[in-house]
Parts: sequence; structure tokens; C-alpha cells
Amino acid sequence: MTTLRRAKAWLWICSSGVIKVNDLLLFIVNGTLGAFLNVLMWSKAVEDLKSFKTFKLVFIGALTGYIYWWAHSEYNIPNGLLSIMAGYTAEDFLEWIMEKVPWHK
Repeated sequence: MTTLRRAKAWLWICSSGVIKVNDLLLFIVNGTLGAFLNVLMWSKAVEDLKSFKTFKLVFIGALTGYIYWWAHSEYNIPNGLLSIMAGYTAEDFLEWIMEKVPWHK
């Protein structure tokens, strides 16, 4: 499949209502916002905001917002707030999942 065909197929999926891109982006932004709030709450100095751990946490928060988008029923105020909280607790949530996975040990 050529790149042009893939792009047309993606545009068709997005425009047909199968994937609501606005909701997807909103949940990713909410997860990122939650992770950034976590970083702001627990950083001790400005240098902490420039570290790789900060970037990792914000990226994991965006990923958690994406995962929450797949799990939610519809967008409303509670789901929006919960996606921010999912981003805030993303690192702990993923560590908990990795502890439960048998092949991780």
C-alpha cells in the first residue's frame, strides 16, 4: 500500500466518525497535563523540570491519556477529569501493571 493510499484511508477513517480525532487529542493533552502537574508538584528545583525523568513522565502521561481514550465510554466532565488523574498517576499505574505481568519478573 502506498503512502498516499494510507493517508487517504486514515483520512476516511477519521472523517467517517470511526475515530474522533478531537476526543483523542483532548485525552492525550489531558494525560500530558496530569503528568506535568505531577512533575510540578514533586519537583524540588527548576533543574528537575529539565531532566530526562520529567520528559519520561510527561510522555508516559500522554500515553496513559491515549490508553484512557480507548477505555472511556464517551467524553464528558468526569472522563475528562479522570484522564487528567490518569496522567498524574501514570508512572505508578504502569509500575503496578508491570508487577502483575508474569514475564516481567
